[in-house]
Amino acid sequence: MNEQNSFDNLLRLLHSTTRENILLAFEMGKLPEFKTRFDEYIQRISNFYYKCNSEQKLIKELQTAKVHIFPHNFDSFPEELFYFYHLEELNININKIKEIPDGIKVFSRLNYLTLESNQIEKISPELWRLQELEYIKLYNNAITHFPQEVFHLPNLKSLELTDNKIAVVPEPTIENHTIRNIELGENPLTSIPESWKLLKGLERIDLTHSKTKDFPDIAGDWPLLKDFIVTGSKLEELPQSLGKCENIRMILAAKNKLSTVPASIFQLSNLQYLDLSHNQIQSIPASISQLKNLEQLRLSGNPIKSLPEDIGKLSRLQMLLAEDTLIETLPESYYEIDNLTQIKLPKSMPEENQKIIKERLRGRVFELKFL
Repeated sequence: MNEQNSFDNLLRLLHSTTRENILLAFEMGKLPEFKTRFDEYIQRISNFYYKCNSEQKLIKELQTAKVHIFPHNFDSFPEELFYFYHLEELNININKIKEIPDGIKVFSRLNYLTLESNQIEKISPELWRLQELEYIKLYNNAITHFPQEVFHLPNLKSLELTDNKIAVVPEPTIENHTIRNIELGENPLTSIPESWKLLKGLERIDLTHSKTKDFPDIAGDWPLLKDFIVTGSKLEELPQSLGKCENIRMILAAKNKLSTVPASIFQLSNLQYLDLSHNQIQSIPASISQLKNLEQLRLSGNPIKSLPEDIGKLSRLQMLLAEDTLIETLPESYYEIDNLTQIKLPKSMPEENQKIIKERLRGRVFELKFL
C-alpha cells in the first residue's frame, strides 16, 4: 500500500466517531512518515470547530458527527470535509462558497445541511440523492432553480430557500407526504404550480416578499397546513380553499392587493393569528366572530370604516391593530373581551370617542395608542 493510501486510511480512522479509533489515529499520526501532514491536517480541521484549541476537545467534537463552520471566508467547499463520511449535520454559514460540489455524495448519513449566506449558484445533482436528508437550509445565496428530484427525497421535512433568485419552481409528479415546511420568500417567484397540491404533508409555506401574483386554489389539498405566510407578495385574492384547512393557526397576508377576504376563512376555528394589514379591504364580515381562538387581529392600513358588532365574541383576542384605518368607534361588545393587552387605533378617530375608549379600557390593557 503506497504512502497516500496509508494516509487516507489514517484519516478514515480519525473520522470513525469511535473514541478508540480516534485515539489510535492520533498515535499513528506521530509516526515519522505521517507526522508533518497529520499535524497540518489537524490544524486545518481544528478551525472547523468553534474554539477547538485542545486535542481532547477535538476528539470530543470528532465523535459528534456534526460540523459547524463559522465564518472563514471559504470560497469553495473545504476538501478536508470529504473525509467526514459519518457526518449527520453540516453547517457552513457566512462564507463565500459558490457551489455545492459532487463530493457531497460521500455524506450518505447527512440529515441536516445548512449553507446560509454564501454565494451558491450551482448545486450538484448529487445533493438530491442523499436519502437521509431531512433539513436543507440554503437561504441568502444566488440559487436560480432547484430540481424536481427534491420532491423524491424520502425523508425531507424542510426546504428553506429564502432570499435567492428563484423565479420558477419545479412541479412534483407524485404525492409527497414528508415535506412539512417550504420557505421561498425574497425570491422573484411569480406563481405556484397547481401540482403542488401533491405535497400532502405540508404544514407551513412562506412566500414573504416574493412576487407571487397567482396562487392556485389548492390549499384545501394540504390537510395539515398550519402556517400560510404571503406577506408582501402581489396577491389580489386568497385561496378560497384555505377554509378547508382545519388545523391552520396563522394566516399572514399583509401588504398585498386584497380587497376582500374569502368567507371560508372566518370558519377556521383554530386560527390564532390573522394579519390582513396594508391591503385594500373595506369591511370585515360579522362571521369573524366565529374565530373562537383568535388571539391577534391586524387590520392596519385598510380603508375599514367599522368593526362588526359581534367582535366581542372573540373572547381570546389579545391584540387588535387597526391604526391608519377609517374606524371611528368600537362596538359595545368589544369591551367584554377580558384578555386584551395591546390596541392600536387611528388617530383620526373623533377625540370624544378616543376619550371614551381610554376611560373604559383604563387599567385593562398594557398598551393603548392612537396612531
